[in-house]
Amino acid sequence: EWTMGALCLLGSVAGRQGQPVAALRCCRAAARLVPSAAEPRLGMGRALEELRQAGPAIGCYRLAARLRPQDGAIRIALANALRRWGAMAGAAAAYRDAIGLGAGNGSVWANLGATLQGLGRLGEAEGAYVEALRREPGHAEIRNNLGLLLHAQGRHEEARARFRTALVLDPCHVPALVNLGLADSALGDLGGAERGQRRAIACEPGRAEAWNNRGNACKSQVRRSEAEQCWKRA
Repeated sequence: EWTMGALCLLGSVAGRQGQPVAALRCCRAAARLVPSAAEPRLGMGRALEELRQAGPAIGCYRLAARLRPQDGAIRIALANALRRWGAMAGAAAAYRDAIGLGAGNGSVWANLGATLQGLGRLGEAEGAYVEALRREPGHAEIRNNLGLLLHAQGRHEEARARFRTALVLDPCHVPALVNLGLADSALGDLGGAERGQRRAIACEPGRAEAWNNRGNACKSQVRRSEAEQCWKRA
């Protein structure tokens, strides 16, 4: 006789093997055995997402959160799903709920920052990124994302400083290299702009964005033939 735990485990294995229909069947059977358990609902949510059924998937995550209202990890799962499917306001609220339940590590704060940035709530987003870095100061990606936020606000000098500190932590962080070049360009440092894109290309030769930006930097320095070759590569 199957137990709920065994069915959930079987569903998890099926999901990892790329069999979402089988995973869903197992988790539904587990939910029928123990309707008050949250784990089967989480498994159903994951399987439904794989099947591109966003509404039912989010409904499963919401039910899991109601079944275990003090579990911050479930709120994070709900928030991540809402963000993946474009429900940004709901995602921000769920991240805040998770933080209120004590699940506020650096990644959660960073995800909240990205979600708030997507909503255009830039002041709140900056605060969330700063809190994320307070908790995980060695996280290059968060520094890069905060730099992007500052760059979008026209605060290019501050943005450049963030990109540079990200690169101290990870010298081949390609997004930070690309963005450092853009910040240099915005500040009128065309040589720096080109160097940033060259470094990005050295780390990732197939990065079309870096080739395009390098072409723009060459054009700004009246090197049109080089610019054209860069754009062709892009």
